[in-house]
Amino acid sequence: MLTTFLIEGGYTSILGWHLLALAALSAWSLLRCVRGLERASLATLLGLVLFGILTAGRMEASPAVYYDEFFYVAIAQNMATSGRAEPLLFEGLPPRVQRMGHFQPPYPQGWPYLLSLALGPATPPQPGLCEASSWEQALLVSRVLWAALPPLFFLAARRRFSLPVAAASALALPLLPFVLLLSGSVGAENGALFFLVLSWLALENFRDEPCSLNLGWLVLSGTALAEIRPEGLLYVPGLLGLAMGEMRSIKRWDCVAWLLLGGLLLIPPGLVMAGHDPTLAHHFQIIPRGGFSLWGNRLANLANNGFYFLLNRIWPVGLTLLALVGLSPLAPSPQRRVALLAAGWVGTITLILSWLPFGDYGAVNSWDTWRFGYHVALPGVLAAAVGAEALIRRGGLVRYLPGLALLWVVLAPWTHRAFLQQSHPLLRQDRLVATLRSELGEGMALAEAPEYFCYLRYRHGLPVTLTPVAEVPSGGAVLFSVDEGTGLPDLEKWGSSILEPLALDLELRPPAGLFRVHASPGELRKGEK
Repeated sequence: MLTTFLIEGGYTSILGWHLLALAALSAWSLLRCVRGLERASLATLLGLVLFGILTAGRMEASPAVYYDEFFYVAIAQNMATSGRAEPLLFEGLPPRVQRMGHFQPPYPQGWPYLLSLALGPATPPQPGLCEASSWEQALLVSRVLWAALPPLFFLAARRRFSLPVAAASALALPLLPFVLLLSGSVGAENGALFFLVLSWLALENFRDEPCSLNLGWLVLSGTALAEIRPEGLLYVPGLLGLAMGEMRSIKRWDCVAWLLLGGLLLIPPGLVMAGHDPTLAHHFQIIPRGGFSLWGNRLANLANNGFYFLLNRIWPVGLTLLALVGLSPLAPSPQRRVALLAAGWVGTITLILSWLPFGDYGAVNSWDTWRFGYHVALPGVLAAAVGAEALIRRGGLVRYLPGLALLWVVLAPWTHRAFLQQSHPLLRQDRLVATLRSELGEGMALAEAPEYFCYLRYRHGLPVTLTPVAEVPSGGAVLFSVDEGTGLPDLEKWGSSILEPLALDLELRPPAGLFRVHASPGELRKGEK
């Protein structure tokens, strides 16, 4: 497998050497970071490592991005078996689905590459999409990265904050609701958050000890972030800009060489970003029947995303209050600059993502925008840490408030369900799937619903197939999107059918209705003839 990846894999060879060099530099730099810790910090670091290892194994599997994850795993399967980044992903789907542009999303290849390392070359290739067993193998990567978040965050935070604040913030980051939710999936957001924290640690390390190797660590980690998610391109200029002052203290040609290498590594994700049309909403976004202008969507996004920090559903309000303290004159001037920078980061990324009319960060469900939550996880916790440091130094009863805020995070309902009851946060029992298992036996047909195909086949392991509307046989079952208000399907396609409603789930995106077909449109047309 290593030979395939590093020598014979084309573009995957570039990814392989990139990540191999990053792993070597990270190991060297992390050893230097650990050697410089005092005993108390070292003991805390070991405790956070044990916390990550013990809790990562208890997180339940929970696909959260429905079909995006399975595309990632299908690409990873192809990489593991052939070393090629171009997957034969849609062979098992009908031609109509293969031609749908939004089912071939322009993803960078870094995340599938990481997932392929968990699959191994012995994983058999699957026609079309991957099987559930491969998805579960790939989940190991997400769990390892989630377990590594607390110690990495602590190593970086310890350079700016006291030991209690650094430890508490490192504990709070992986317990944020959306981070917990994503930890049970193989969505690329897991990798993006990991490489974002790693890039911040590399930045702090370079600013404390400017040298060529530390600059290389920063460049390689930042470009790896862009290879995981295309939005990572937004962070690379900022990371290098914060390190600009320290770059002057190293040799000019070393600096130029690393920057040129970083520019070359950013070309592939840059091409991916350039090939994506940001004016198109996600295909599962619900647009009101009266129409919704692009500017109306952007303004609604901006307003709704403002509630992100005011609702205790995906972001703890206690951390928002601590961040406000960090922005106030109560915080020392040097640390307040950190909080201001973090607030600027949050504001900028919120404006950018609100500008793009994506259904999963838009007017539809932006109060539960956990998919893009990783963008504000790091700066939000940093600003809260500044506020906690200010209150602790102030003394009196207020020094206990940061502890209460952390307790709020740890004892919140999502954390209790995840660790004590071993039930993944925000995951409910799906009555629709229960009906499928009890009513449908060994197979069913999905008519023009590739989103549900992935959700049911790989989330729940049901043997479903895709078929055109006219070819659904009598006695078969169909699952398709329905109107959120009426719970009825598209009557233009199904008005001539005899359908028996079995179950309805309006919380799926798009809302889904399950029906048994007693007479299909094709059979009715045959009878008329």
